[in-house]
Amino acid sequence: MRRRRAWLGVSVAACSNALFVVDASLVSLSLPKVEAEFGGSARSTVAWMASGFMVAQTSLLLIGGRMGDRRGRKKFYLHGLMLFSLAALLTAVAPNIQFVIAARVAQGAGAAFLTSSGLALVLPLFPHAKTPVVIGVWGAIGSAAAWLTPSLGAFVVDYSWRLA
Repeated sequence: MRRRRAWLGVSVAACSNALFVVDASLVSLSLPKVEAEFGGSARSTVAWMASGFMVAQTSLLLIGGRMGDRRGRKKFYLHGLMLFSLAALLTAVAPNIQFVIAARVAQGAGAAFLTSSGLALVLPLFPHAKTPVVIGVWGAIGSAAAWLTPSLGAFVVDYSWRLA
């Protein structure tokens, strides 16, 4: 039972990592649609939709990991998932490009806590000898998401960028 729970944890952590990868890739695909919807916005402003996310995520990644180590990885993982999801919803209903950018920055902050805590949360559930296998599974799922997103994501973005 304990082993099953550990692998379920790896699955959840890997899927949340895949969610981050898919989201980052879909944004790149959706930039032309966003630019068309918010026609008065400069291309450089629309580009902050992707850049703001990445700046927030990379800036807070080490801080998120350290806070998770000190105050509880599960707590920071769940807070990150909640912030990531709420900001995605706000991005989907954004009335203007400034709101989209602000929501994407918040989503990047959530991604920092989510990605920094996910793998660190599940590795202690396994013996040290299984670490390479766990990391391999986690990475393979993220890689599959990166591989599939450009093809399948194009259909989603073509329907509506707000679903991306």
